[in-house]
Amino acid sequence: MKQFYHILIIVLIVIITLPLGGCSGTGHMGKAKKTYDIGEYYRAAGSLNRVYRREKNKYYKGEISYYLGHSYRRTNQPRRAASAFSRAIRYEYPEIKTLLYQAQELQKTGKFEDAIILYDQYMAEVFGDQLAYNGKASCNLALNPPPPTRHKIEEQRKLNSRNSDFSPFIAPDDPSQIYFTSLRNEKKKRRQESHITGQGYSTIYTVIQNSRGEWMTPELLMEEEANAQWEDGVLSITADGREAYFTRTRFDSPEPLGAEIWTIKKMGGRWGNATKVVLGPDSLIYAHPAVSPDGNTLYFVSDMPGGKGGKDIWTAFRDGDNWGVPVNLGPDINTAGDEMFPYVRDNGLLYFSSNGQIGYGGLDIFEAEHIEDDRWKIQNMGQPINSMSDDFGITFHQNREAGYFSSSRNNSRGIDNIFSFEIPVIQPVFSGLVSIGDQQPLPENTKARIIGTEGTNTTIKIQPSGIFNVLLKPDNDYIIQISAPGYYNHTEKINTNGLTESKKFEIQINLKPITQNVP
Repeated sequence: MKQFYHILIIVLIVIITLPLGGCSGTGHMGKAKKTYDIGEYYRAAGSLNRVYRREKNKYYKGEISYYLGHSYRRTNQPRRAASAFSRAIRYEYPEIKTLLYQAQELQKTGKFEDAIILYDQYMAEVFGDQLAYNGKASCNLALNPPPPTRHKIEEQRKLNSRNSDFSPFIAPDDPSQIYFTSLRNEKKKRRQESHITGQGYSTIYTVIQNSRGEWMTPELLMEEEANAQWEDGVLSITADGREAYFTRTRFDSPEPLGAEIWTIKKMGGRWGNATKVVLGPDSLIYAHPAVSPDGNTLYFVSDMPGGKGGKDIWTAFRDGDNWGVPVNLGPDINTAGDEMFPYVRDNGLLYFSSNGQIGYGGLDIFEAEHIEDDRWKIQNMGQPINSMSDDFGITFHQNREAGYFSSSRNNSRGIDNIFSFEIPVIQPVFSGLVSIGDQQPLPENTKARIIGTEGTNTTIKIQPSGIFNVLLKPDNDYIIQISAPGYYNHTEKINTNGLTESKKFEIQINLKPITQNVP
């Protein structure tokens, strides 16, 4: 089976065999290599470190460092991974991709100049590797980034635990409720620590906000998960709130199983029993489902044949009670890297995360607009949504540029946390007080005419008190003309271009009577 990314996908896999080199798993490596081969990367890192300290032979020290680097990489510890890969290179371990792996990990720690040097060294040896080319381009992007977007982000500290919490999904029928995946140990009766991640086991939780906007205590989505022989994560729900899809990895089969997609339906306000969604052979991965709002299109992640490399995003269309043959979303979205965590917004836009597209480091979140067939218009969501760490699992409130996403930023342990985001509404207001002297009320038919470069051409009536407020739009020029019978017109020019926050333009206007000489 192909290499898997790190904790984000590892927690969804039952048994992983990753023969990355020629090591037999005996002799100097012994049990440490066997632990690595079955995918217990957290446990393998400890064993490999102990073996490394005892080893004297330089070649074997390089080999141990190579597998140690992968163990840290798959548990999302880029600084330790980069250091281990550096030792493997120093001891001349004969795997040229070590240069690529170290460059990728250095990039995730913000050492972009050092990463560029390694990318160049690797590309001098290996021609045409798109991951290396995009990796170098990503480093240059991070060194010379475009201006950040207006998104405001905030970590949801009361929602996050000491372990990873990720892939939030806003309930379609209740914006104060979200579902999310967590590796926390709370309320779980099964083993408390995974040998793969060093954290708890992947489970889906649900949580609501009270009337004050405070998060209540998260609850298990399915109570039987506390004793289950599986791990669940990454939930998606149809717009009517009646059908949900999620990833399940089972441990109760004598045969190795990849991650699977399962579905549950809500009846009488409660979720029913889960059933498996059949999309292909059991030996492959089917994970990270994202169902369209109407429930007729399913996006998911798979390593099935016919992909572009790594994990690809595929889609299937509903065919009665079943799903049709999966279709790869094509080269605009999928790369030689990993594309994961798709999400379909209510306006039809697709969001996903990738470490193969040009970004800022690790997984970045991208927006995709379907053009035709397998062609998509792709846009990086930019900073601060994206960072040099992993950013993924986004969800939006309906009809709002606001929601939640998950990220491992600012965490040396590689722990994922949930963040909120929003683009604050910019509302320019023109507020005025019109007077005609001696505190007299304004005459009938006193008006304000507003003409804007965006096409606004409207007139409002000003009350006798003279107070008025006009809502304007950002990034426009306005001419506002005040008129009253028997008085000269008064004109004001307002420019709302370049505003980064709401602003009130206030002015006092004293109209001059027509009978009065005006200099």
